[in-house]
This record gives sequence, C-alpha cells and structure tokens, in this order.
Amino acid sequence: MLTLAEKEVLEKIQRLEPFEAMLEDGSLTIRISDYQPMIATAIHQGERLRPELEAKCALTKPERFYEEDPCTNDFISSLPITLVGRDSRYEYDLNRGPETCIYEDAWGKSVWTETLSDEERAASLAKHATYYRIFNKLVDTIERSFGLCIVYDLHSYNYQRIERETPIFNLGTKQVNRRRWQRETDALLQGLASIELPNLDVGVAENDVFGGMGYQATFVKANFTNTLILRWR
Repeated sequence: MLTLAEKEVLEKIQRLEPFEAMLEDGSLTIRISDYQPMIATAIHQGERLRPELEAKCALTKPERFYEEDPCTNDFISSLPITLVGRDSRYEYDLNRGPETCIYEDAWGKSVWTETLSDEERAASLAKHATYYRIFNKLVDTIERSFGLCIVYDLHSYNYQRIERETPIFNLGTKQVNRRRWQRETDALLQGLASIELPNLDVGVAENDVFGGMGYQATFVKANFTNTLILRWR
C-alpha cells in the first residue's frame, strides 16, 4: 500500500485517479477502485494511540475496545470508495466536532491520568482536521462528477450496555431530509431487513439505538446539498 501525504491524496482525488493509500501519519486508509456516487466510511475502526498518549491513558486496551468499532472496515471492503480511520476514538473522535473530539470523560470513566499538553492536543486535532479536508474533497468531487453522492457511515454498537432488546441493524436518519431521500432510505432499510443470519432474528429499526446525530452527518448537512449520509450500525 502506498504511503502518501495529505496533499498527494487531495491531488489524486482532484485528478479522479484510482488509488489505495495510507496517510503518512498512519491515521487513515483510503481506497478508490472506481469513482462512483457512493462513499463508505468506518471512522471508529481504529485502535491506535500514540505512545505518549497511551502512557497517560487511564483505560486499558480492552476497556477502549468496548467502545470502538472493530471489523467495520470488513463490512465495507467490497465498496468502490472507502475511508477507514485507524486511530482510536479515545485519541480523537471523528464523529465529534473539533471542540469536543478529545474526551476528558467517556461513558462514565475518566480517560486520562493526567492532563494532555497543548502540543499533544494539537497533534490530535490536526489529524481530525486532515480527515475532514480529505472527506470534504472527496464528497465535493463525487457531487460535481455525478450530481449526487451517498455516504454509508458504518458503525457498530455494544448491545450489552443497553438494558432492553435491540435491533441487529439500526439506521440513524435524524439529520436526513427524509422527504427528499425517502426512496433511498427505504431501500436500505428493506435491504437490511432481507438479510438472513444464522441463529439470529434480524431486527431492523430507524432511530432506535442511535439517531444519526454524529458530527460527520452534521458536516455533510452543513456543507453539501446533494449528498445523503446514512449512518447505520
């Protein structure tokens, strides 16, 4: 796999060039096998922490793993355009805005044993900003090329901390113009409902476990008029 700087990634997208690469800081992999009007993201796939942050982290790797989204990259691997985050959401959460993407506390637990330095925070915020510059360029290029774009924002959730029956698949659409995108949204819900899994009843819900209120959906809503983002778990 190529290792590229952000500038090189943006230039390849500008030229509509298929490629597969990892950012030089290791925070993101991007694969474009063909330019089609769809992008799939797995932004919480990663588990990496920079060594200086791991030394200050109050949570063990299994504790962090409990809230990360392992294997979500596998679910999107066959799609033509994928963005996969490789850093843990405990370093910076790509589904939160830059003001809140670095946790102090998360799910009732303190994240750090000591305060992060300004330099440590700045390094994480810079990677958050890089992701959204690349994401912005990619969505803009797809919209301009095809007139529209669909973003599949894939996550997982830990059903064990929810004290009720939960669906296998949940589609978050609270930031989607449901009237405009009804056909596309209903098609995904119906497709998910048709999936058969061994020894499981495949329940499908909309805005049940989560409502799709993450920052990536907010970013799309604020910056693009012809892009539908579907966040599902």
